[in-house]
Amino acid sequence: MQVPHQIVGFLEDTNDATETSQPNYFNTVVSFKDSLFDAGPSIMSLEPEEDNRDGYAIRQMTKMILKRREEQKFLIVFSDGEPAAFSYEQNGIVDTHEAVLEARKKRH
Repeated sequence: MQVPHQIVGFLEDTNDATETSQPNYFNTVVSFKDSLFDAGPSIMSLEPEEDNRDGYAIRQMTKMILKRREEQKFLIVFSDGEPAAFSYEQNGIVDTHEAVLEARKKRH
């Protein structure tokens, strides 16, 4: 079955984070285009990284996936369950929950 999909890792570089700038990076391991070919081994390039701002990542990936033309879309997020980044610890869980609710509303 040929199902287009994308695998993206995400992290926040805490070493470069400041009160006004929190650099977040997305690493596309398998692109939608490459997913229709044998791209399985490339997932092995994923490694644990630094901090993560889960809510931000969910919002960015939701924007991206909504641009796709497929009628049925789904987003799967693998996380350590501890959204932690610069000045994010207190609000991380709430922000992640809100990002999920926002994504669910946008699916219709």
